[in-house]
Amino acid sequence: MSVETTMSAATRAIIRLRGYYALLAGALLLFVVPLYQLTVLAPSGYTAALAPAVEHRDFAPLLAWLVDHLWASRGYRLLQLAPFLLALTFPRAVALLTGVTNSRRQLIMIWAGRGGFTLFALALILGLFTSASSAAAYSSATTDAQRAAVAASYANAFAIETLLSHVAGGLLVALFLALASHDLRLVRPIPLALRLFGYFVAALLTVTALFYALAPGQVEVPTSTVTLFGLALWFIALGLVFLRQTRPDMPAESQSSAP
Repeated sequence: MSVETTMSAATRAIIRLRGYYALLAGALLLFVVPLYQLTVLAPSGYTAALAPAVEHRDFAPLLAWLVDHLWASRGYRLLQLAPFLLALTFPRAVALLTGVTNSRRQLIMIWAGRGGFTLFALALILGLFTSASSAAAYSSATTDAQRAAVAASYANAFAIETLLSHVAGGLLVALFLALASHDLRLVRPIPLALRLFGYFVAALLTVTALFYALAPGQVEVPTSTVTLFGLALWFIALGLVFLRQTRPDMPAESQSSAP
């Protein structure tokens, strides 16, 4: 077996593995995270505690909920974290699949994707610690003024996490999706609809980033849910592309013996 054949087989194996990663990441965002919200968080009162933060940016009820349900909150963050850690492997796989010769654009695509997904993951990891420390401080507070100060501090930490993830991370992921969708034109057969959907999700990420940039303290913006939904679908579509394009070639012996 030649070195070229070995490299080709290794590349196909890498892309195939990334395809399973992408399917898993999309399934986690699309099905597992909402199911966790419905079966674990909602019965514990999470929705009611979150409502004041969404409507009035009052995080005190959420902190009061965190005091008694910290592990449920951590499980939610870890479930959200897993897809973005998996997604760190996608940019390089796209470059391997497309074989783009423009090295500068390829590097921009790779590092935009890695940087964006890293910022999403970093914000979720920071949230694991800030939510725990704020819940402990809120629990030990003895006056309304102290509790209000803790809630204000948590709101500031939440705003920083939003700037890291939805604003900086969202813009970088949008750039990655746009460049990746452009380069996927080189792969046949890739439906035009898939490329257009990549551009659409990139536009959603950009709009969502602008919404959050105007007011980082917001818990939700009008496009946040549909953006996450679109990103999950794009992950699944990308996984199918990776798996479809890496079917093993017919061995030369089989081809020569064919009638």
